Amino acid sequence: MAKRKTRRVKSRRPARRTTRRPVRSVRSLATRPVKTKPRDNSTGGMLFVGFLVLGIAAGIYYNQTSIGALVGLALGFIAMAIAGKK
Repeated sequence: MAKRKTRRVKSRRPARRTTRRPVRSVRSLATRPVKTKPRDNSTGGMLFVGFLVLGIAAGIYYNQTSIGALVGLALGFIAMAIAGKK
């Protein structure tokens, strides 16, 4: 059997990164707001989820789940707003 000639393939260049870094202007760096300590919103979130679950449970009890969910949502948002004011 005759030996087959094989062609050597040149290696490809390394792949480019698909994401590029955003270009920042000097003005945006100079006017950047000062970083402040983030507020803890865990209490408001827990109240929101709690009222939502209670509303759904009441809706299931009265066979009106969607109404109960809406009432729980409304009460949850109100409780979250009250808890956020310190």
